[in-house]
Amino acid sequence: MSKKITIHNLNVTNIPSVEKYLSEMASRGWMIKRIILASIFIFEKTEKQNLDFSITPYEIESAFNRKSKKEIEEFRDVTESVGWKFAAKSYDFHIYYKEKDEDLIDLQTDTEEEFEGIKRMAKKELLSAYILIPFLLFFLWINTGIFFSVEGLVSGMYLFIVPMLIFAIVGALVQVIVYKIFLRKNKKNIEYGNDIEYSKTDMYRKFISIFIVGGMIFLILFIIYITYKAIRYKDIILFSAFIPGLVGLAIGLMYKYNIKPSEMSKKYKRIFFVVTLILAVVISNIIIFTGFPKFLSKEENKDYTYRENGSILIPEFYHYYTHGIDSVEIKYYDSLNESIAKRLVDLLLKERRNSITGSYSYALEELSENENALRGDYETLGLSKDEYIDLKTAEDAKTIDELIERNINDSIIKIENNIWNADEAYYLSINKDIALIRDDREVYYIGGYNLTDEKIIEEMKEELDI
Repeated sequence: MSKKITIHNLNVTNIPSVEKYLSEMASRGWMIKRIILASIFIFEKTEKQNLDFSITPYEIESAFNRKSKKEIEEFRDVTESVGWKFAAKSYDFHIYYKEKDEDLIDLQTDTEEEFEGIKRMAKKELLSAYILIPFLLFFLWINTGIFFSVEGLVSGMYLFIVPMLIFAIVGALVQVIVYKIFLRKNKKNIEYGNDIEYSKTDMYRKFISIFIVGGMIFLILFIIYITYKAIRYKDIILFSAFIPGLVGLAIGLMYKYNIKPSEMSKKYKRIFFVVTLILAVVISNIIIFTGFPKFLSKEENKDYTYRENGSILIPEFYHYYTHGIDSVEIKYYDSLNESIAKRLVDLLLKERRNSITGSYSYALEELSENENALRGDYETLGLSKDEYIDLKTAEDAKTIDELIERNINDSIIKIENNIWNADEAYYLSINKDIALIRDDREVYYIGGYNLTDEKIIEEMKEELDI
């Protein structure tokens, strides 16, 4: 093989150890040619060589400025003019080499100047982490709520998103801690006239390497999973998971290549920087919630809608509902195992409870403010005249809370008899026209029928094969 790929890592804390590593690889006949994401080292087969490597920091771009191609070439020309040869680069690190027996001046002769260059690079990475961490925490908060919901079980993509976000947050926090310790320690070294003290352990390097490679694996699996689901269930809305990243990348590149190199003042560049962050979030949400088509195709007409979905935990999900006043609805969940099915039932009961709380609470509040309520207005909500009077004269929310809790208890009732021949069964409405049934790992949500009628129940059992 003419090429070799290894997982290593180059960062501000371990420059000498990477220089040594590159020398060892060259002595075995492998010359560094490219470094991707500071961790994927690509070597090319050559003759065995005794080389010394020097890694020189040269800030190509900061948060608000970017060096031109001419400036970068001038830096390389100056370095190569003293005999060192360019090998590769990784972000702001430029890697040079020379023969071991060549007597050339060191590329880094001023320790204080070297530390200033490293410090600028470290602070730039820290700034990125400071900006990234709040965004990651915000998205983790949003997605964790969905992760522990029915939607999270059925969709399955949150099984990838939440771990990826946690992975990224941990990586960013570790980087902040390690870099802060490194900068604080070497600030004192420079003040006392000592050399820069680099990391003496490979632990952080290995962590970052695992972090980057693991993140790439997660991302690849996530893309494969979303693509498969979108094609399998003809649901293009799944691709909306990529929208924030793609919009952020597009706007970021525009900022990088148009704003950073411009001659406008740093003040205006900072304004543009903040604007790009806000635009990335706003545009993503506009596309997702207003202009993104939900289905490539779906079985839907004026009478009914039928949709399919599925995930690792819920391999099959069907949702059928009719349109109109006397609508009916059936949801079918085929869980991976009985434990997941039980969890699904708990979540569906919780969602139903929250739904009743929200709608009933709103109806009670409206009724309490109605000065001319008729008998039918409060009886529709299951209230007696005395209860309506109590509601009107209540000075705190306790009365409303008590009425809501009573309504929930009257609505969500466990079906004790075994008429469904199932492991669990619940009514989910006062009228008993909604039922939730679990038979081993299968869960059924049935709505729109008189589910106290034994004949209808028998027909539903036969139709749904319960």
